[in-house]
Parts: sequence; C-alpha cells; structure tokens
Amino acid sequence: MTEPPRDDEAPAPQPHRPRPHPPEPSVQHEDHPARTSSATVAAIVAGAVLLLLGVLVVVLAMTLGPTVLDRAAVERDVAAQFEELEGVAIDLNCPDEMRVESGAEYTCTGRTAEGEEVTIAIAITDPPDDAEYTWTEVRGRR
Repeated sequence: MTEPPRDDEAPAPQPHRPRPHPPEPSVQHEDHPARTSSATVAAIVAGAVLLLLGVLVVVLAMTLGPTVLDRAAVERDVAAQFEELEGVAIDLNCPDEMRVESGAEYTCTGRTAEGEEVTIAIAITDPPDDAEYTWTEVRGRR
C-alpha cells in the first residue's frame, strides 16, 4: 500500500492525458441551401453579359458610325501646303466634324503669319474608303 503524501512532500506527478476536443458543430444552411451560390453565379454571369453587350455597342457605334476627316491632320496638312505655295505660314481652324460624304464641302478659316485672314474650302473627292479631299482658297488675301 502506498502512503498518502505528507504535507512537506510534493504530490507525485500525474501522467499527461490530452483532453478530447469537442466535436465541430456541423454547418447546415437549410434556409439557403445551394441557392446562395447559384444566385451569385447567376448574378456574375448576368453582369458579364451586360458588360459584353455594352462593349459590343460601343465597338459597333465606332465602326458603323460616319467616317470623318481627322480635323488636326487636315489643318496641319493644308497649312503646310498653303505655306509651301504662298510662302507664308497660316494658322488654320476647320470644323470639328467633317463627314466623308460624296460632294461634301467644308470651310476652314485662318490667319497668316502676316495677320491676313484666309478662307479655305475643303471638298471631299473620293468617299468613303479613301477619304480624299482637295482644298482651295476661297478669297484671296488682302
């Protein structure tokens, strides 16, 4: 028989026994079984379809919209040709939208480096594929 420990002695060490973990609670969503993930997937698909349709509309509008001359290019090119022919630089301003349509004509205005006002007529000559044009001075410089 073993004697009970005395007050001045430390108790004998006990073997370590790990405590069992409580069981994990089972997660069940009976109120929203697989519907939550299906609804999320449906919303994502619907959003992607709407985004794709939006992009398609923009691309079609840009592709099927009217062909227009590049305003900056016309101003730059005509001004360079004018300076070469007349020997004086010109600051030219053309309409914002010059559609490339058969027989279309546009008027650009400008001022030479000498301060003289100039009017230039732009005429579309080969629509719509090549977008070629000619220009003429409408009124002579004063």
